[in-house]
Parts: sequence; structure tokens; C-alpha cells
Amino acid sequence: MLRLLIAKSKNFSIITFCNVGVQIISLLFFAIIARAYEPEILGEYIIYLSYVSIVVIMCTGFYEQALFIDKKERRQSYIIAATIVVAIILSLLSLIPLYFIAPEYAIFLCFAVFGGALRVLSRSYAIVNGKLKNIAIFDLITSPIMPLLLVLGAKYFAQSTSTFLISVNAIMTLLIGATLYVYVIYLNNIRFIYSLKKGAWLSFLILKRYSNLPKYKMTAELVAVFSLRLPVLVMDKFFTANMAAFYGVAFRIAITPVTVITSTVAQMFLHKIRNNRINNESSFNVFIRYSLGLLVLALICVMTIFTISEWVIVQLFTDKYRFVAYILKLMSPYIAVLIAIIPLTSTFIVYEKQKYLLLIQLALLILTSVGYFFAVQFDNIDLGIIFSSISSFVVYGGAYYLMYKNYNNERNFMMKL
Repeated sequence: MLRLLIAKSKNFSIITFCNVGVQIISLLFFAIIARAYEPEILGEYIIYLSYVSIVVIMCTGFYEQALFIDKKERRQSYIIAATIVVAIILSLLSLIPLYFIAPEYAIFLCFAVFGGALRVLSRSYAIVNGKLKNIAIFDLITSPIMPLLLVLGAKYFAQSTSTFLISVNAIMTLLIGATLYVYVIYLNNIRFIYSLKKGAWLSFLILKRYSNLPKYKMTAELVAVFSLRLPVLVMDKFFTANMAAFYGVAFRIAITPVTVITSTVAQMFLHKIRNNRINNESSFNVFIRYSLGLLVLALICVMTIFTISEWVIVQLFTDKYRFVAYILKLMSPYIAVLIAIIPLTSTFIVYEKQKYLLLIQLALLILTSVGYFFAVQFDNIDLGIIFSSISSFVVYGGAYYLMYKNYNNERNFMMKL
């Protein structure tokens, strides 16, 4: 027992170290990139990333999430085969809307979308099979590659254009996604073509069995990403590319420490509640323990934003990005729920209540749209940011109540057995 606890503690330390390293590297290189490229160019790049993040949500149909639900390990290869088929078809189909959105970047966007699909699928497989350490080490090794290319291009090859940023991002996203797939899935003797030939009909049945995933979970995530990227799109259309850059930097700064704090915790929580559900054990105590820990971390992060964020931003990004600190303060309610509640929402996937996720994200999209509508009408972007942040706080508070109710009911049911 002691040996097992020591092994788990060692794995957690390695995973946390790697995740912290990845985010530090990401933030430092992002600061260097912000110095190397003008805010307007950086704003165009952030707008491109917004389009990619919206389309990549759809490219797997969220069928990789079936790995978290299906209790039989032998069906994993068929779930993976079905997901890749969906990803190939949807990535090619995405060329049509992408051509109308940004014709000069359509093919690059398509590459990035499929690379993102392979990455998402590989991570899901790793979480289910307890290979989080492998993913963490891979991320640490590959994290400097893309930003290093962007910095070298600007410094030594005079490639300080948005086209260069976008093309490098797309190609490297595809290469890194494919490498991760080979490392995590292919080398574990899961062969896409073999699985498809052997169990084409079973793969089709899996798509049918888990049709609620694209119907509710994918739609919910699509709505969520659109809600998150709506500010950038509004700023680009009705304000300036510089404002989009400022918001993009603020969002990146908010996401980086949050990812450091919550990524490992969220993955371990998902792995734990999935195993408990398979073994018919209650996860109420697990939920409460993680909730309290994340709440403390959220309070520390928000206090940090209001005390030293401006100094840190000026040191990293120069004085021209000082306004970013003000945006971060407006976003603080959203950042709080990003840490305290969102890592726990995998509950809705494991317990097959994806419909709640869709309702939550629809509510957020409506409220965010209302906020930015008034921001445009009154020519005041602050109004949109603070309204959407408070809306996130309220809506995710309701989501937490639903999760608590779910675990409490499960505990009461287990006690009666």
C-alpha cells in the first residue's frame, strides 16, 4: 500500500513538473513573440487561432469521449478507428466554410484542425489508460518547438507577418498531433486500418451508440468556444486589431496559470470518477475534496491578479501592453470559475448527462452575446467583458449545484444498497 502511494505521488510530481514547465515555456515565448511582432499582426494571429479553436471542436464529433464512458477495454481500438474516420471526413468538409471565412488560410486551417483532432484523441486515450506521465513528458519536449520557429523567423528571416505565424502554426500542429498519435496510440499496438477492417460494423454501432456525444457534448463545446472567442471576433469587427491583441494576451495570461494549476488535477479527477463509476463506487467524497482544493487555488489566483498582475505584464510584454492588466481584472469572475468549477465538469460526461453541458453553454452564449451587443451599441468594450465574466460566474455556479446534487444522490443510493 505504501509503495503504491509513493508511486502515485512520484507520478503526480512528474506530471505537475512537466505541466508547469510547459506553461512557463509557453508564457515566456508568448511574451517574446509579442515583442517581436506588432500588436496588429499578433491580433490577426489570435483571430486565426479563434477560427481554428471553433472548427477543431467539431472535427472528432467528440466520439473520443466514448473512451471515458465505455467500460470494455477491448472496444477502445474500434472507438479510436471510428473517431479517426469522423475526423478525416469533418476535416475535409471544414475546407468549405473555411474557404469562405479566410480563403488564403483555408488549407492551413484544415491541417491545424486535423492535427488538433489527433491530439485530442491521443490525450483521451492516455487519460483512460493512466498514461498521463507520457503525455506530460511529450508536451514538455515539444512545447518550445513552434514558438521557437516563430521567434527565429521574425529575428533572422524577416518573417514578421501574420501569414508566417499562421502557416508555421498549422504545419507544426499537424506534425505534433501526428507524432503524439504514434507515440501514445500506434506504439500500443492499436492499428487504425486493421481495427477498421476487422470491426467496421462494430465501429458503426459505436457511432450510433454514442450519438449523444456529437448531439450534446460537441454542440455544447462548440457553443462554449464560440462564446470564448466572440470577444476577439467582435473586437476585430467593431473595434481594432490592437484591442483584439490586448484581449488575446489577457486571455492567454489567464489561461496559462490556470492550466498549470488545473490540468493535472482535472485529468486525475476524471480518471478517478470514471474508475469509481466502473466499480460502482460513490465519488461524493472525491468531488468535495477536489472542490475545496480548487476553491482555495481560485482565491489565490484572483488575489494575485489584483496585486501584482500589472507589474508582471509590463516586465514580460513591455509598457504598451499595460492595458492587459485592466482587462484581467474585469475577467476575474470568469477566471475564478475557470479554476474552481470547470475542471469538475467532466462529471457530465462520465455520467452521460451531456445535455446539461449544452444548456449551460447556450445560456453563456446568449448572455455573452447580450453583453457584447451593448458593448458595441455604447462603444464600450469594458461593458461586454465584465458582463460576460459575471454571467460565467453565475451560470457555472448553477452547474456546480447540479454536480453536487448528482454526487449526493449517488451517495444516498449507494448507502441504501
